[in-house]
Parts: sequence; structure tokens; C-alpha cells
Amino acid sequence: MKVLIEELLIDGIRASRRIRRKIVGDPALRAQTLVQEATTVLAAAGLRPHGDESPPRLRLAERTDAGALISFVELERDVVVIKTAGSPSARASLDREARVLHALADHPGLASFRRLIPAVLAEGVVDETSYVVISAVPGTAGSTFLRHPALRRRAILAAARAARDLHTRTGRTRAIGVGDVDRWTKDPLRRLARAIQSPPSGALIAGVEQELREGLVGREATIGWIHGDYWSGNVLLSPNASAVLGLVDWDLAEPAALPSCDLVHLAVMSRAIAGRSQFGDVVTNLLDGSGWPALDREILEAGGVRFQDERHERSVLLITWLRHVAANLAQSADYSRRKVWMRRNVDEVLRSLEVTHRTPSRVSGNPDRAPDQARRRRQPDRSTRSHPGTEPTGRRVLG
Repeated sequence: MKVLIEELLIDGIRASRRIRRKIVGDPALRAQTLVQEATTVLAAAGLRPHGDESPPRLRLAERTDAGALISFVELERDVVVIKTAGSPSARASLDREARVLHALADHPGLASFRRLIPAVLAEGVVDETSYVVISAVPGTAGSTFLRHPALRRRAILAAARAARDLHTRTGRTRAIGVGDVDRWTKDPLRRLARAIQSPPSGALIAGVEQELREGLVGREATIGWIHGDYWSGNVLLSPNASAVLGLVDWDLAEPAALPSCDLVHLAVMSRAIAGRSQFGDVVTNLLDGSGWPALDREILEAGGVRFQDERHERSVLLITWLRHVAANLAQSADYSRRKVWMRRNVDEVLRSLEVTHRTPSRVSGNPDRAPDQARRRRQPDRSTRSHPGTEPTGRRVLG
């Protein structure tokens, strides 16, 4: 059995001292601690064969930029994923994902689609540490293919079609209400306001809330389950990138949201990673009138996204950006102290909104007709880390 242990250290540098010692301490001691934790969790979950006293064999342990500790441990033949959480926010994330996976397992419309979704095998608390054991799904993370010209398009479009399948199976068409928009935006807007702490920007945030209400309320739209963090790293593909084998990291999923957000997130993240830029850079360019490139339009079409008009398109882009930024800020307060991240993912987007509130621009427009600042395209900041500061939500379950 091979076991992947992902420590969900959502609080980053504020993670518990116990976990931090595992990350920065003596490698041999860290390995021993991880093996002991895997053994303890499996025993508590009742997943180890009775009487099996042999220790699991640690193969790899590493920390992601977001503070997650990922360890590969060999046991026998089956594959499971163990997620453990020592901090309150990490436990909340773990609980959310477990609830989502249970709900998806019980959804009558998913049937054969369930093979793509991990199943919860056990959950509980051991030694004051919360854990969830889920089945692992096979495949290679789609982000692996993004910088391979021959496979990039195939991988992203396969991901888009899988998202469409989820949305079609779980969604229904109805009018968007004020309560829907408030549910999607209130908490993210509050989190963004706390991170900015600037009166002028606070006024802009109020403007975003008003724009989203005016742009969405009353529209007929499909409402259903969304993944919530849909990017290529959470889509596991076959070796030739033609088939989706699994979808992971479901803790940001919602049962009654806009499916188009998943596809817009996929398109923006894919372009940001391929261009070694930030999520906010891509959003800013779109708000400034750059328009969707051909591959992005293919992604949206393959995912079943049909914008009713430019205002609808802009609203979906904004709510996707808001969800993305708020998820990172929720993951770690450290993001609000990262000046470059805040500038490129928050400040510049808000500046573009301020300009376009005065001079409306076309998200899908012709760049030649865009405002002057749109012609000065945001280029990747080579002085910073190039790949995910896009930071999906900074973590990835490898199945």
C-alpha cells in the first residue's frame, strides 16, 4: 500500500510548532515522525491489517510554498491519501472537503462520474490531530502538460470537458437572486476589505459588490456544483493527456454556484502559468480590453460557457477573481503582507476597475479599441517567483 500524507498547513508560517519541526528539523527525525503518524492514523482508521507491525517506508517529504507537507509512504498495494491538520483553519478545510466528498458520493446525478472523485474511507481525530483518509485517484497532474506545446491544448480541453460533465449532471437553470450573489460574494469581499485596509479601495470593493449584483441578479443561469479551485493541477490525466482520470482538492466546492466560474478559473490559471505571470495580471489585461485568446475561447466553449453579453462576461470574471483572491487570503494571512502578490493580484485589478467604472471597456473587446493602459500589457515580474503566485490555493493532492 502506498500512502500519501498531506499536512494541510493552511496557516503557512503560523502553523503549529509541532508541524514546523517536521518541516525544518533533522531529516531522519522528520521521516520517523511522519512514518509514526501514518501508522497511527491508519491504525485509528482501522485500515491496517490486523497484527501488521511493519513500519511504512517513507519515500519523499516536501513542503509546498503554501506550507503543506506532502509525504509519500510505501506500505502494500492499495493506494489511499491521508490528510492531517493541526491548525484550526486546516481542520476547517479538512472538514469542508470531507462534507463535500460525502455529498458528491450521495448525489443521484453523478453515477459514473464518481470514479473521478476520491471517496472518504475514514475520518476522525488522533493525538489531537484531525485526519481524513480518502481513496487516491490515478493520473498525472494536468499542470505537468502546460508547457508542452503538443499536449497543452489537449490537456486543458480535457479538463474543460470534465468540468462541463460535472455541471451538466448537477446543475439546473433558474434566475439568479440577490441571495445567490450575496452568498457568493459577502465573505470574500469582507476578507478582501480586511486585507486592503484602505478607504479608497474600500469604496472600490463596494463598487464591485454593486456591479456584481447589477450584472447577475435576474439572469437565467445554470446553478449547480462547482469544484471551486478548478485548475490543471487539480485535474489528473492519462499519460497522453487525452482523458481525465481524477479530480482532487474539493474543499472549495459549492453545491449552488455558477459553473462558468470553474471554466474561467481554468482559463485564467492556465494562461498565468504558461506565461509565468500572476492570476491578477491576466484578469487586469482582460478588464483593460485585451480579450480572450483563441485557446481560452476554446476552453470556455468546451466547458459549455455561453456569456449572454459583455456585462455578464465581466461579472463572471470578477466573481472568479474574487473567489481566487479570497481563497488565498483565507489560506494564510501572509498573503496580505506579500507586497508583490497584493499589487499584482489585488491593487492593479482594483485600479482597472476604477478606470473602467469611468470608461467602460470590453472584456472581450478588440485590444486596438481598449484604453491606453490596456496597450501596456502587464508583463511577468521576473524578480518574483513565476509559477503559482497564481497560487491556486497553494496546495495539491497528488493521487
